[in-house]
Order: sequence, then structure tokens, then C-alpha cells
Amino acid sequence: ELVDLPRCASERKVNQIVNRVRLVKMHVCILGTLRKMTPFYFGKKRSRDYILNNLGSIMEDVRVQFDLSKGDMPNPKEFVKCLKHFPDFSVFPSVDRRLIRRLDLLIEKDIPKIVSEAEIIASEVRLGQKVKSGMKGDTGEDEADTENNPEKEATNLGLLRNILVFAFICFLFCLCFAEGAYYWTYSKPAYSLSELQEGYSKMTDTTLQNSNPISGDEL
Repeated sequence: ELVDLPRCASERKVNQIVNRVRLVKMHVCILGTLRKMTPFYFGKKRSRDYILNNLGSIMEDVRVQFDLSKGDMPNPKEFVKCLKHFPDFSVFPSVDRRLIRRLDLLIEKDIPKIVSEAEIIASEVRLGQKVKSGMKGDTGEDEADTENNPEKEATNLGLLRNILVFAFICFLFCLCFAEGAYYWTYSKPAYSLSELQEGYSKMTDTTLQNSNPISGDEL
């Protein structure tokens, strides 16, 4: 019993997670249906009274529509007491089919897969076998998944695009600055890059001549 104690505790925690996921799915379906039954502008009070008086039949329809378990459904009388704290049911979130599908996949595939892998590792540890090779293989698979991740590739492409846009903006800024300096010096705009380059060559020569010290022969 002491040997199986960690496994029993893990199974209990897994069952608690599964129950919470099923409760989340149940509340999403019920509250989304109540929001759908509530009008946006007129007749909210009448719709609210109808929902509170017929919540039992509404919950049964929701259970059948979304294939929920009877054991997951709350007590209608207790649920009515909670709903009375909300004057407007249109504030509830709408039914998200993608979220419901993800919750179903979590219960049907993800959690059983994690539990089976944990049982394999626990059995190997119990028998004194090494699990480093399996962990290494999992790490390699994770690295491969990371390399083949389309979201990461999209992020890298977006970063490259931002860098190119920033470089192009810097180039335009430098070009505008050069054009402004040319116009300020020669009182006319440069109509081509060659003309701009020639003007800057003249400006450089003039600056060098002015910066050279006067020789003794000139004195």
C-alpha cells in the first residue's frame, strides 16, 4: 500500500482535474445558452423571469444538445439562487464551440496520454531502470517540434520584416537629410543621386581647403 500511495494520490488529482474541466464545460454551455435566450434591447426582464421559472427544462435541453452527463448538471434550485444575483443575463459569455472542443480533447486525449506516460516512468523508476534515454528522446522531439513550429517561423519573419522596414526608414531619413543639406548649400534641389554625390564632393573639397593651415610661402 505504501508503494502504491503516490500512484493513488496522482490518480486522485487527475480525477479532480477532469471533474473541474467537465464543470467548466457545463457552465460554458449553460451560461452561453442563457445569453442566447436574452434579447439585446427590449424584453430582458420578461426573458429573465421565464429563464428563472423554467430553468430545469432549459438545463435538460442544454444537456441533450451538448451531450453532457447528468451527474455534471447542477441543482436547478441552487442554480436559480445564483442567477438571481445577475439582473442581466446578456453579460454571460457566449458559447465557444472551439473552447468546448478543446476541453473534450483535453479529457479524451491529453490527460490519458499524460497519465500513461507518467505510469510508464513510475514503473521504470520502481524497477530501478534508467529513464534518461526516454527523457532525451522526448527532448529531441520537443526541439524538433520547436523547429517545425509555424508560429515561431511566423514570429521570425515578422521580426525580419520589422528590421527591413526600420532600415528603409533610416535610409529615407538620411536621404532627406542629405537633400536638405544640399539645398541649404547650393540653394537648389538635387534631382539625381549623381548630382547629390557631386555636390557633396565639392562640399568636402571646400571644407578640406578651408581647414588646411596657411603655409609660409603664402604669407
